[in-house]
Amino acid sequence: RIRSIRFRQVIDSGYGTKAMNVTDWAQMIFDHLSVQWGRWDTIGLTGNTSTVTIQYSLLGESIDPQRFGGLVDSADKITLSHNLWMSSQSRSPKFKANGQYINNVVYNWGGNGLGGGHSGANWYDDIINNFFIKVPSSTGGFVTGYATTDRVFNSGNLVDLDRDGQLMGRAVVASDFQGDSPPTFETAAHNV
Repeated sequence: RIRSIRFRQVIDSGYGTKAMNVTDWAQMIFDHLSVQWGRWDTIGLTGNTSTVTIQYSLLGESIDPQRFGGLVDSADKITLSHNLWMSSQSRSPKFKANGQYINNVVYNWGGNGLGGGHSGANWYDDIINNFFIKVPSSTGGFVTGYATTDRVFNSGNLVDLDRDGQLMGRAVVASDFQGDSPPTFETAAHNV
């Protein structure tokens, strides 16, 4: 368990393009982190990474050139829970994995918020009880980049799109999910 640590990427560090990257690791819990200033993605969970949880963390304010929040790519048994994703241009995160996205707040996304995997492989995403909050700098959709290979269980999610300063969400419905084609909607959570 890794807890109560602050990660910031130094622009000329030479250590890649993410403020925090986990590749080919398993059975880890990241708790109460503050991760910011990633040049490509603020966080990355990639490769054969499995059974990893990031919870109760502040993830955001990524920087140029890409300003992406995160990439979860080809990973399995991933849980992203009770996090604040904020001030990224895109990918809060791109969720190309089997996992759970539960009780997160996505605030001040740029071109998009939570992204689908849009790949040739089937990925099972349980998207449950999240809140998406659009602000004046948010320009695109809040759930985008989906394809039929994205197998989505959507339950209890809310979105506030009117930018009036009052937090009044409505339910996220199937037609909100944008991409090359709609995702395949599941009737029950897959990653339990």
